[in-house]
Amino acid sequence: SDDDLKRHVEGAATVGACCVRGAPQRYPEGAFDYQKELAKVVDQYGRVIGLAKSYKIKVVIETHCYSFATSPALALNICKNFTPAEIGTIFDIANFSIEGNLVPNLAVAVLGDYIDHVHIGGGKRVTTGYDAAGFRTLGRTMTPMTETDLYIPDWLKALDEAGRHVPLIIEDFTPSVPGADRLRASAAALKRAMAML
Repeated sequence: SDDDLKRHVEGAATVGACCVRGAPQRYPEGAFDYQKELAKVVDQYGRVIGLAKSYKIKVVIETHCYSFATSPALALNICKNFTPAEIGTIFDIANFSIEGNLVPNLAVAVLGDYIDHVHIGGGKRVTTGYDAAGFRTLGRTMTPMTETDLYIPDWLKALDEAGRHVPLIIEDFTPSVPGADRLRASAAALKRAMAML
């Protein structure tokens, strides 16, 4: 509701946050009219941005699987209706291992100045079985960034070469590993990868 939205933005302003995350809408299952649904999504973000502007808060949307911002290009279809000062993206590399993957330099080039900060984590596809016709079925599992299907150093290099020196946020959901251990291992891996630039 508009009241909930206002409370969210006011809360962010109260604590001095510079941005708020506006979760991208899930895309419908089955056939749908993309342009019609996209127009609704853009209109919703326009309302959020209008409210956030009055509090000097930027709206960020995450490149998130199963949403209208699954890939950089789909996120751009939303963002290009606004300026990078009004809306940015959480460029979530781990989510690209599930859906929306592009080569790193293309993904960074598509969103460019709209990249506000980056989530770095890992995930990989796993075989879950085979269907009745013999086709392999896939699922996914979260992994350390060193084990992801995506080569993190190439993503960091693409961001660096494009001059996108934005905050890098570790997002490690590796199962069965305590949070402090995940953070320690991820921070060390990220430091090694950054030293390669």
